[in-house]
Amino acid sequence: MTQPTARVRMPSVASVEDVAALEGRICQPEDWDLLLGAGSPPTRVYAAGGQLVAVYLPAVLAGTGPFVGAYGALHELRKRTSDNRGNYAITAKKDWQGEGRAWDGKRYRNVNPDGTLSRSTRAATVASSIVGYFGRDGRFKYCRETAYTAQDPAGWKTIVPLCSAVHGLMRQHVKRRCLAQERFVGKIPSAYTIADTPFTTLTVNNSVSAGYHFDAGDYRPGFGAMTYYRRGEYTGGELCFPRHRFAIDAQEGDVIFFDPHEMHGMPPMEGVGPKMSPAEGGWERISVVLYARANMSKCLPLKQELARARRRAEELAERPL
Repeated sequence: MTQPTARVRMPSVASVEDVAALEGRICQPEDWDLLLGAGSPPTRVYAAGGQLVAVYLPAVLAGTGPFVGAYGALHELRKRTSDNRGNYAITAKKDWQGEGRAWDGKRYRNVNPDGTLSRSTRAATVASSIVGYFGRDGRFKYCRETAYTAQDPAGWKTIVPLCSAVHGLMRQHVKRRCLAQERFVGKIPSAYTIADTPFTTLTVNNSVSAGYHFDAGDYRPGFGAMTYYRRGEYTGGELCFPRHRFAIDAQEGDVIFFDPHEMHGMPPMEGVGPKMSPAEGGWERISVVLYARANMSKCLPLKQELARARRRAEELAERPL
């Protein structure tokens, strides 16, 4: 029997400016007055002004075919690490120091062979991967598949049904936001969208905590979506929304729809046994974040983007060493 949905309005206890000052800090238990999680009913959380902040749907995907079928590929993604996750990788300075690195307070810069500092900043290395599709950004002046999507089509094929399942729930529980995102993604060439869903991209985090941050680059009228896999015993990792004083301790198969432009973060996790190794008696927490990247609206049909990629390669080849 489906549980009735609870509706909660939380006080917005700080201004947008005050909350912005929290960026990069770690969520603490004193940052919330309401904790949703094991035993909680489906819940819609609203800001003091009535705006929807998040929808919590416990265990809606647990045990389903798309959810179970995606686990193997998502678990394997732990091997693909990143040192470019910004506030996702807040940690101690001692963990970032090393030969060839220069500390700048939160991130480090690589030291070039000539002793100058790289213009690119880096963070601590974490098991966080972006899969699906990218728009034009930085050095890449063309839309493209992510490396994982191109290199492991078999694994990617098992993840796509999970995206479709989340889409169905999004249509049901945040319909207005979902329809807006569907219209946006529907204008993007299909070569750069995830099947028939309103998503272009996923971020897959394995046992990763996150300093307080805003998600940059998401399509603003839409909503973000998350689902979770839990293995073994661990504590921490609650999804915190400090402005509205609530957090969610997500369980296996839960789905959360949320406004990614609200400040949010997750405290560090501590578990029993080796991290990311449930088969060896350890623990693991995979969070899958699904969203539409706003800059994908600039993507052209595949042949035109490939032509842009070729021109970019030629430009780089002509640069002096």
